[in-house]
Amino acid sequence: MSQARTMENLEVFVDTVRAGSFSAVARRRGVAVSSVARQIDALEEELKASLFTRSTRALRPTDAGKLLFSRAVKILSDLADARSEVVSFEAAVEGVLRVSCLPTFGRRYVVPCLAQMFHTHPGLSVELDLTERIADPTTERLDLAIRFAQPSRQHAHQHQADRPNLRGVCGPGLPGAPRCSPFAG
Repeated sequence: MSQARTMENLEVFVDTVRAGSFSAVARRRGVAVSSVARQIDALEEELKASLFTRSTRALRPTDAGKLLFSRAVKILSDLADARSEVVSFEAAVEGVLRVSCLPTFGRRYVVPCLAQMFHTHPGLSVELDLTERIADPTTERLDLAIRFAQPSRQHAHQHQADRPNLRGVCGPGLPGAPRCSPFAG
């Protein structure tokens, strides 16, 4: 199997683990359920391992599937980051900006800014995770996490945002992090 086909199958696999069903992935990708199932079958055949336990009620990753999922997420994310970094040499702002924030804050402040941002930077897309749970920017590969709380990691960086009681926090490896002061707890 070609590496390109393997990468595509890995993307479908990761989507399937996250969605928990072939049909959800098929709907999202605009393909037949059988197409998604064939890609998973091809990946299982290539790896000589069963990646899912299938039943009429559930689709759960096996131990091999869990291992592959954790590695595949990192591989695909690293590949997307590498592509974004290489493309950024051409001076246009392109790629995916991964943002997590509270639902009410996102709807009130973030979403209204998106139209202008997309107009200014047509090559940019945003993955906006509106959630109440505190997201970990490092493990979830977020570029920006907006929260109204103390950061959970001691090595995170922060800077004061709009008002004295708001602070922006970013991981130390992100661009601009050295300009932030380390979080002192």
